[in-house]
Amino acid sequence: MTVIASVSASILPDHTGLASAVRHDADTTLPASIQPSVVVNLSAASTSASAQTYSAQGTLAGGGQLVWRNNVQDPISVMMAHQFRANTLSERFSGLGAALLDNFNKGSSNYSQSVQVQGASGPSTAPANMHGDVSLRIKTRSGALVTLSITSLANGMDIKVQSDSTLTDEERGAIANLADGFQSALDGLTQVPPKLNLTGLAGFDTRQLSSVDLQSSLNNGAVVPSSADVHLDKQNSAVKVSLPEGKMQLSVSTGNPAIQGSAGQRAAAVANLIEQLDNAARRGHGNPTLVSMFKDAFTTFNGKAGTLDSAVMNLPLNDREHAMLTGLADYSGSITDTPTHPNPLRPGEVDKFEWTASQSTTFKGSTADDHTITQTQKMHLTAAYHRPLKPGQPLQLSTDPDSQNYYYDVVNDDAQSRADVAMQNGLLTNATLTQSADQNLHEIKVVKNKITDDHTVPGHQARTLDLLNLLNQVPLDGTPDQSRNLGDTDPNLIKVHNLVLLTSVLSSNDAS
Repeated sequence: MTVIASVSASILPDHTGLASAVRHDADTTLPASIQPSVVVNLSAASTSASAQTYSAQGTLAGGGQLVWRNNVQDPISVMMAHQFRANTLSERFSGLGAALLDNFNKGSSNYSQSVQVQGASGPSTAPANMHGDVSLRIKTRSGALVTLSITSLANGMDIKVQSDSTLTDEERGAIANLADGFQSALDGLTQVPPKLNLTGLAGFDTRQLSSVDLQSSLNNGAVVPSSADVHLDKQNSAVKVSLPEGKMQLSVSTGNPAIQGSAGQRAAAVANLIEQLDNAARRGHGNPTLVSMFKDAFTTFNGKAGTLDSAVMNLPLNDREHAMLTGLADYSGSITDTPTHPNPLRPGEVDKFEWTASQSTTFKGSTADDHTITQTQKMHLTAAYHRPLKPGQPLQLSTDPDSQNYYYDVVNDDAQSRADVAMQNGLLTNATLTQSADQNLHEIKVVKNKITDDHTVPGHQARTLDLLNLLNQVPLDGTPDQSRNLGDTDPNLIKVHNLVLLTSVLSSNDAS
């Protein structure tokens, strides 16, 4: 449900006949996307000294003209009039996304409205470079394309919704059901710092809709705008985010539901990857906003993967095989912080954070009784940062040699895990796990601009585990897929699955 705040009628287009304060203005020139049908004159004499956008009488602070594209007073126009000059993008977009998609429950497919201020004598209290562009593209299973766009500029707002085909009632309902999810995504992207709230969009009705795409370019007054690009369909989920602080991307492929494990296995694998990322962020001083956005996306996309209909699997796996896999869909992701050069006397010392993680799975064979599976997980961290000689001390690096007192740490970590599984004549004949983890820290200590210590701390671990005997202790029930979903309860399966999960430091546990 969308709540519309009250707004003085004097700032809205009058659909019953406009008085002298409203006129068509042939001399007014607007961008092509905002051509007016109605212009509302707002006298500067009626403004107050308040910093609010509108006075109690509904006039615009600083005077000017409100130019509307369409001469209507619908709820969305009311919201636009109330919010389009708010001081933050979060306030400007508040409730608009949900209201636009809610319209599909009312039989409406197309909508167009714009409002712009012309001739205002007083500047807006919002940053001059504040702007926001958001677009949503929804494709239905029948082939119809629905596009929605919201553009917020310094002195105006433009909204368009269009469907290129007639929609069924079921399609309208599926689109309207995305209202809260779309608004949650907008609320997250426009807040400071931004968040990725994609759960509602990722849960779209795959019976009626084939894909959902969300793009945004937002600037709350920063020097560099932020952007996000989200794609969701039944087999793929992807997001790319660019912020002044850096970039993150994640793609998850759910096209092979056979490798998805039990609910417990998936939850354990998600929790493990998040723990590894948190460890990397602490070790490499990663940007917390980008780390948080990656974790939110990873959790959401793998939650979506778990809801897929597994009845279409061509190659069902048994409980023993599932224990050798993470249980997650294949993925690839990265976080790259924007490099900085905090030391003017040594500009070659770059502060950076680059983290990547991936999983890929390959099958050979086409039957449940005879096939091989190889699943590879990889994780890499490259980072460098300055820190004070004493914890808590501020770093005040300058061209003055006496300011050069610090540690400069360079991190280079790598971890890999490979699981090889083979079924022959219905029997598990191979279950091998090969893992390695390397952690390397190069540390330089500088005192009064002189390097007093320069050393490297290497670390290497590797192991190969044959888990066949342990897995063959787990009974199978002889059903076609030989699976009783024991992955969350059988102690041997739980132990094997915990060993499979990729870590930057190998545990001392083994198959014994």
